[in-house]
Amino acid sequence: MFELSYCVSGEIYCEWNGKESHTDNQTGNVLFLEDVQVYEEKKAGIRNQLLEIRLTPNELLHYAEDLSEKQQMETWLRHHHGNIDRYPETTAIQR
Repeated sequence: MFELSYCVSGEIYCEWNGKESHTDNQTGNVLFLEDVQVYEEKKAGIRNQLLEIRLTPNELLHYAEDLSEKQQMETWLRHHHGNIDRYPETTAIQR
């Protein structure tokens, strides 16, 4: 699964393969996890609102306009494989 996510509100803690990730209000993540079990913890009494876009790698590559862009996407997937990485917070993303 490849996922782009944005946390509008809430707090989420994830742990997998000895790695961990904390997501909170107005933060975004990119992740690409395969065949891994993820432990996810959300605090009681806190509302979590998330926007998540999930695609298989092949579905993502379908959006490449040409071979060069497809190769860039494949490199990007390899870079994020097995990770939950935060992407930069910008005004445009918050909107």
